[in-house]
Amino acid sequence: MQQQEPRKAMQLYLSMPIVAWALFDLANTIFSSNINTIFFPFYMNDTLGTDEVKQQVASTFISYANAVASILLVICSPLYGVLVDRTGLKKRYTMYFTLFSVGFTILMGVFGKISFDSTLFGVPMSLALVVLAYVFAKFFYNSSLVFYDSMLPDLGNDKEIPLISGYGVALGGVGTLIGLLVYPISIKWSNVDTFIPTALLFLLFSLPLFFFLKDKPKPKVERIPFFTGYNDIIVTLKDMKKHKAILK
Repeated sequence: MQQQEPRKAMQLYLSMPIVAWALFDLANTIFSSNINTIFFPFYMNDTLGTDEVKQQVASTFISYANAVASILLVICSPLYGVLVDRTGLKKRYTMYFTLFSVGFTILMGVFGKISFDSTLFGVPMSLALVVLAYVFAKFFYNSSLVFYDSMLPDLGNDKEIPLISGYGVALGGVGTLIGLLVYPISIKWSNVDTFIPTALLFLLFSLPLFFFLKDKPKPKVERIPFFTGYNDIIVTLKDMKKHKAILK
């Protein structure tokens, strides 16, 4: 949607594709705030205990879970770049990864309510499954952002992009407030009961992007090898040896 003359701010903010794009920032902030920052750590403390030692154990679990999700993203990101270059289907992959993230967030709520008699490496099975579901929920959430962020240049020209980006950030702040609507659930029942409502809010505010944004598929002229992304990284690392400042 490239234009020679930048549109006025209100024209941008009322444009359905831009509204849909910005609402996804609101949606994913609900997940990030509720799951990453608030209720998953609270759940870990509820499950493991609140004394100093057990809080440290809970913090360690969370750190390792986040690290695994990040490592998976690092491994897969080069392939995501190839997918965008080959297909141009940014909305489609944003949608797929969002749905996977929503699904695993729902599983966090399901596993957290089930009592198992068995353990996994000495950890209660219910807790182990919640942590595992969290790893995949966060990995797919982060993956969706790779494609979502790449959609921004398609929405406006160089002068419009800062306004559009700021619009998304502003709605993201609103998403934090909307996410707190589930807080009474944690008080009346438990923190694990917030996972499924959070997933549903994430899905609800993602729907405008799913339905009102259209992909611009690339013509199948030249087929890019799927593992080109890894080759590009190797070439980049080799080239960085010539630029010691950048390497550091």
